[in-house]
Amino acid sequence: MKARIYLFFLLALVAACFYAQGADAAKKRIGVVSFENASQYSDRNFGSGLADILVSELVENKNYEVIERQQLDAALKEQFRGASGIIDSSTAARIGEILGLDYIVTGKIVEAGVRNAITSNKAKVVVNVRMFDATTGKVIFSQAAEGSKSVSPIDYRMGRKSAAFSGAARRAIEKIAREIEKANPVEGVVLLYDGKKIMIDLGSQDGVEAGDIYTVIREGKPVHHPRTGEIVTVEKIKIASFKIIEVEKNCATGGKIKKLSDLPIKKGDIAVRSR
Repeated sequence: MKARIYLFFLLALVAACFYAQGADAAKKRIGVVSFENASQYSDRNFGSGLADILVSELVENKNYEVIERQQLDAALKEQFRGASGIIDSSTAARIGEILGLDYIVTGKIVEAGVRNAITSNKAKVVVNVRMFDATTGKVIFSQAAEGSKSVSPIDYRMGRKSAAFSGAARRAIEKIAREIEKANPVEGVVLLYDGKKIMIDLGSQDGVEAGDIYTVIREGKPVHHPRTGEIVTVEKIKIASFKIIEVEKNCATGGKIKKLSDLPIKKGDIAVRSR
């Protein structure tokens, strides 16, 4: 009997993975412009390099369809004769309409320097990033982040400071990417639930890893504004949390389920990465 139950769950897993592969959920199109370099570090590729790092981080978020940075820069150069300094609340909506974007991310490197010491030098990079709603032009995210990386005096004197700046910049961008993900977290759907295991339609191609923690959420009643009567948001009920124990390309299975409410877990419930 146990063998039959296991076989049924295994077949359901395979079928669900094929279903997830064919599903084409709507993604938000996001573009990252080359960062403006306002720091003391004069590498002409520093701004584009930081933008590429952020693009790589955002690709792991299933909610986004990330437009190549070179493609966006080329379009901006053609339409607006260069991207630097032109994107603000008044122009973001126009750019979004022309390029078919939902979000536009801009960044500025405000500081890049090295603190000298006897045993080691420390490179520090500070970036400021803004994310625009490309339909309204509204700034929906603004964050500053700092990254640092140590480099030995010998390596620094041998001209290897660029590696230290790149390492410091990556750490800053990784912080920014985590904050952007909080605004639009990786979100999937519950495919199966057998009382002990949960299967979701996110897999390794979406950045899911064994050990990740997800929360099962169900939308509840709409929340209306007390004066205008307009719907402000929808109530989100946390039903359970679980830990990813097995990852396929297009789906993943979780265990160690912790109930957070009396509501049962159902197919179609939302699964959001918590950490």
